[in-house]
Amino acid sequence: MRVRSLLAGLGADLGPGVVQGLARSAELLRDDADALDAIAGQVATQVMTVDGVSATGECDDLAALPTAVRTRVIRAAALAMGCASDSLTLDHVRRIDALVADWHGQGEVALPGGVVARRAYGRLCLIQGGEAKTGEPSGA
Repeated sequence: MRVRSLLAGLGADLGPGVVQGLARSAELLRDDADALDAIAGQVATQVMTVDGVSATGECDDLAALPTAVRTRVIRAAALAMGCASDSLTLDHVRRIDALVADWHGQGEVALPGGVVARRAYGRLCLIQGGEAKTGEPSGA
């Protein structure tokens, strides 16, 4: 109810078509998100290996993906390893993505559910119950 009253006020302030424009934009964005989710689902099996205890993928293969697809693949891998969807935040996914796309020696990323993400020998590794270790050896 509160959103409707805010939208009504926005329509009064910005003009009669703003609410319809926002609804149209939301529908288009939902369609785009659905398409990206489907693409990520198809690509995930090509770039990630999930065996129940770990999910791994070559960083070069992951880095070649568009960011919107890559981050969906990363999120799906983290969920497959046991992260609860309501606990896995955008910040977690961005920090994992940095291990792939912005590597500069940073250490592992602790995730909800006892999952650890790290980069090792050019591979992204998400491990359930992983022990704390440092990042990838220098020059690897």
